[in-house]
Amino acid sequence: MSPDYEVRERTLVLADTCLEGLTHMQWQMQQGYYELSLTLYCDVLDAIYHIERSVYLSIDTDYSERTDGWFAVQEQLNERLDDMADAFRTRHFHELPLSLARLVPVYRLWHNTVHLYLNPNYVV
Repeated sequence: MSPDYEVRERTLVLADTCLEGLTHMQWQMQQGYYELSLTLYCDVLDAIYHIERSVYLSIDTDYSERTDGWFAVQEQLNERLDDMADAFRTRHFHELPLSLARLVPVYRLWHNTVHLYLNPNYVV
């Protein structure tokens, strides 16, 4: 197994784990555990950073027209992540469920884009 293949596989698993984390954050917020969801949000942010780095390494070695879609979806995701960070930073906890509800669909799109880019055989 090539190192590149292993990195791609681990990156895809991490992307799936982030989606699970965001789903768990929704549950935490439904229960009123806003402060606890901040810890998980920080973990999700860290994981997204590492996923992006992995995709960028792949882009450097395999640049194609498919990457245009990657950059557009990444920008949308970053906007939604910033909205969540602002709500946490200003302690506007009442805004968090709505911000997360807007983040999750964009994350799912980004997640599928990661899978499509790193695993061309992936079917959405």
